[in-house]
Amino acid sequence: MFKIYCPTYKRPKNINTHKVISECIYVVSESQSEEYKKVNPDVNYWIVPDHAQGNLCRIRNYILDNSDVKKILLLDDDVKAFGDREQMNLKNYSSDEIIEWVEYAFFMADQFDVHFFGINPAGKTDFGAYRAFNPFSFRAYCGGPFQAHNDSPLRYDEDLPLKEDYDMTLQQLYHYRKILRFNMMFIENDFQNLPGGCQTYRNVEKENQQFILLQKKWGSKIIRQDNSFDASGIDFNPVLYIPNRC
Repeated sequence: MFKIYCPTYKRPKNINTHKVISECIYVVSESQSEEYKKVNPDVNYWIVPDHAQGNLCRIRNYILDNSDVKKILLLDDDVKAFGDREQMNLKNYSSDEIIEWVEYAFFMADQFDVHFFGINPAGKTDFGAYRAFNPFSFRAYCGGPFQAHNDSPLRYDEDLPLKEDYDMTLQQLYHYRKILRFNMMFIENDFQNLPGGCQTYRNVEKENQQFILLQKKWGSKIIRQDNSFDASGIDFNPVLYIPNRC
C-alpha cells in the first residue's frame, strides 16, 4: 500500500494536484487548515502541527516519520499534468491511470531493490531529453516535484530546503549505490510562478547560499555549476557528476 502526499504552504487558492490525482493528500499546518478547507472543501487533508511546516525538508521529514505507510510518493501541490512521452507522443494520464502507474512503479522499485525513485526532470515537451532506448536510469538526478520513498530510512537535510532533491539523490546513491528513474515519464507544474511554498524564502541570494552549502557538503568534483549560460543568464541548479562509486 502506498500514499501520495502533497505538502502545501500559504497558497490555498493555487493548489491543483487533486484535479489531476484525486487520491492525493494535502499536508497542511493547523493554523492554515481552515482557510484551505474554505477554498477547497472537497479534497483530502492531513492536518499537522505548525512546527512541522515552514521548511520544505522539515515537512517532508515529518511525513516520512509519521505516515502510516512505508511506500510514500511526495508530489508538489501544483501539478497540472502527469504522463509519458513514449514514441514521441505526449499522453496525459487520468487519475486512475496515474494510480495504476504509481503502483507499478513501486513494484518495479521492489524488483530492483531500490529505496527511492523518481522521473525525468525534463519539461513536458522536451523530447530531446528522453532517450527512447534508455527507459530507466539508476544513477541520475530525480527532481523534487516527484520523489518516491520505498521504505527509506534516509531523511532530507533541513539546511538545504532549496536543494533538497539534489541532496536526497546523492544521499540515496551514497548509501545504496543505485536509485530508479523512469525516463519516459513527465510531470508538469508551475512551481516558479505561484506564491507561497518555497517562494516565501526563495531569492537569488538564498539560491546562491544553498548552492555553496550543497557543494561544501558533497565536494566541488560532484557539485558543479552549469556554465552553459551566457553572461546574462544565471542558473543555480547544480550539475551532478556522480562517480562510479558515489
